[in-house]
Amino acid sequence: MGDKLLYFFYGAEFADGYFALILLLIVQVISIFQYLFSTYLNALDRVKFTFKVTLIAAAANVVLNFILIPIIGVAGAAAATLVTILLNAFLVRNELSKIITIRIEWKSFMEYFKSILYYVNSYSILPFFCDFIKYLANSISSLDGRNIIWILNIEI
Repeated sequence: MGDKLLYFFYGAEFADGYFALILLLIVQVISIFQYLFSTYLNALDRVKFTFKVTLIAAAANVVLNFILIPIIGVAGAAAATLVTILLNAFLVRNELSKIITIRIEWKSFMEYFKSILYYVNSYSILPFFCDFIKYLANSISSLDGRNIIWILNIEI
């Protein structure tokens, strides 16, 4: 369905970008948590660490783009971005776990994930899903730390 919507809204040259779009949707979801963990580390005066992790992820992204784009095109760029955002999120979460306890409230997380799937399935507007995720990320990041508990149970 998404490839047809891409073709309809943007033309034939964009219809092949469907797989890349799916990968980038996943990137947007992961980036919410990466941003949250990085913000907490920065607030705990671990700015140098987050800077180093960003440099590592950027270097990995350049290398992966150099390898994957010639092989699979735009989907390679999206895959490289997915791998590097996962790397970044993993590294900052591990560092944050050394300072505070992080437990994922799986029931809340699954409700969050189900609402995303419902949104995508009920409206069938995959090309606009990135905007929804960005809106959600901005909404979450605008809350103070105490209100994030609905997804993460963080004990200091």
